[in-house]
Amino acid sequence: MAIEHATGNPGNEDAFRLIAPNRFAVGRRQVALGLLWQPVKPGLALRDQARLADGSTEGFDLYAQQSDARQIGFGTSRDQFSPGMLVGATAIDSSKWGDNWLAALKLPGDGDLWWIVAMRNSQIYEDRLHRSEAAARRALEVSLEAPDWEKVIAPDPWNIARAEHADLADVLSLKNAVPLKRVNWELRAFAVAAGVALLAAVLIFTWTEWSERRSGVDDAPKTLAAKLPETKFPWEVSPWIPDFISGCLGRMDRLMILPPGWLIDSLVCVWSGKSARARVIWRHDGGSPAFLRAAVSGIGGVDISIGANGGKAELSLPVTLLHSAAPLLGEPMRLPLLEKVVRERFRSLGLEAAVSRRNSAANQASDTRLRHLDLTVSSSAGMDEFGTLMSDLPGLVPEALVYRPAANVWQLTMRAYSKPLEEQLNP
Repeated sequence: MAIEHATGNPGNEDAFRLIAPNRFAVGRRQVALGLLWQPVKPGLALRDQARLADGSTEGFDLYAQQSDARQIGFGTSRDQFSPGMLVGATAIDSSKWGDNWLAALKLPGDGDLWWIVAMRNSQIYEDRLHRSEAAARRALEVSLEAPDWEKVIAPDPWNIARAEHADLADVLSLKNAVPLKRVNWELRAFAVAAGVALLAAVLIFTWTEWSERRSGVDDAPKTLAAKLPETKFPWEVSPWIPDFISGCLGRMDRLMILPPGWLIDSLVCVWSGKSARARVIWRHDGGSPAFLRAAVSGIGGVDISIGANGGKAELSLPVTLLHSAAPLLGEPMRLPLLEKVVRERFRSLGLEAAVSRRNSAANQASDTRLRHLDLTVSSSAGMDEFGTLMSDLPGLVPEALVYRPAANVWQLTMRAYSKPLEEQLNP
């Protein structure tokens, strides 16, 4: 479809006009920009993936799925998106660009709005809006740190090596664009309501039966032995490693926000022993706190913590961790065997992991019998694969997942617990 700017002929059916900072229209069709793209998680219901991506009980209520079914883009009607809108990241004809391309495209009009969109290995790598040319250029330069771009689109004045100039109207092709669809939350709400009603009926029936039986029994005093508190080991109350990594990646992607004049120092996701929380740490680079607050306004209900000297700022959000059907992993191994298994597993794949032994210092009342390995894995990509690699080890507890954009390095730290000492002595 040929696209002309609205300034050419307002009556043209294909007139291209900006409607809002996050969408534009081509004739009668609206195009949505800036979705959150996630890999498809086989076996996980769409509603659960939407909730995991958003990290809240409301979840994203709109989605678009790539034709090859490897990615899902999530959006929300709170951003004035609606079903039937075409998704901009799928409206670019990249058949002549190769599998790895990156583009910085200015949105039409007098404003300073920019769209950074990219594909890597035929998957959507970037789909983000920026409210200034400086922020867009900085985001493009960060993405350029990834290797093997086959084509780069950027304005000529930016002087990006090997980049070509193109306007938004030059690259769009709505023929194969994917439309937004509604995430069906109503079925889940009905199921939950039915479950609550059923549970209430069971409780009422049980209470009635118990009361009738109790009325015919003498109230002879009985001495009941006090129940001893049940000991819970760390691996019994922690998430499965793949679930931890998946939940953290979804929330950290949401926090990948680049306000003008601020750089992301690191993204951190931590398991505290009871819950997970992700945070983004920005480093000051000439911007004002107002830019930060404007950039995160779309998240809603969050507060930014700014350091006393104004050099750093931080924002944290809770992480929703789904509990998938993790396999029964059995009891933890003896420490020497555990260390051998971990080292050999990584070396067989040509990888190295930092491994060290340590007695547990946490929860002294219950964990003094335990020893564990400290595991640290660093890579520029593939955290999901590392989670799968470690997913069958018993006694494994996540600690933190950290990403540092400046170095493009991910770091995953875990604890691998051994069998309690008395069990090792008395197998």
